[in-house]
Amino acid sequence: MQLAVLLFTFLLCYCSVQADSACKDEVDNVLTVQDCGDEDALIKFDNLVIHAYDTKKNAKCLPAGSDDVRGIILPGHAKIAAGSIHIKETLDLEGKNTLLLFTLEKNSWAIGAVCQDGKSQSVFVSENDCRFDLCKLIGSQFCSMFSQKGVIEIPSIMPEFLKYIPLPALTSSAIEGQWKGDIKIMYGGNIIGCLRYPGNGEWVELKSESEKTEL
Repeated sequence: MQLAVLLFTFLLCYCSVQADSACKDEVDNVLTVQDCGDEDALIKFDNLVIHAYDTKKNAKCLPAGSDDVRGIILPGHAKIAAGSIHIKETLDLEGKNTLLLFTLEKNSWAIGAVCQDGKSQSVFVSENDCRFDLCKLIGSQFCSMFSQKGVIEIPSIMPEFLKYIPLPALTSSAIEGQWKGDIKIMYGGNIIGCLRYPGNGEWVELKSESEKTEL
């Protein structure tokens, strides 16, 4: 899996730190991704709620990372519990070569930004790792659905086999650390939507399961 998509999947697992060892499903394991588009953007995301689970699909609460930065531990699962996509006009997403432009930044003086608005900022990351064709990524069926004017309730369109979305383990120690970023949707040369992760714009720390410490 290419770097930007892999990191975005990981960063969906952002959640609040809980001081109690108990973890209540749908209360303590709530994740956030925030709309960051302009008010008049053609695609708006609203009330996107994701719940985090461990590999056994138990509610997952996570310890703080270093320097009080909130952390996530992988592998695990995520479930889109609520949220809607508002599409303000009928679009031709396939015909106009709609792209996802990633921005990814690591809290590291040695690495920093690896992608900026779909363009590589690192000799170790190719341009193709920072931008993706939307319809090729999600498939024609979903692309056609997202092209229609109206409101889509995300949980209602998720197939049963994706009720719990598997989140893979970290593939490299270089991915561990503190990250943040966003995804912009470019359509016909214009930005028509944006998602920021984590939702509050702060850093989130990625850790592997082997580094987990019990609460």
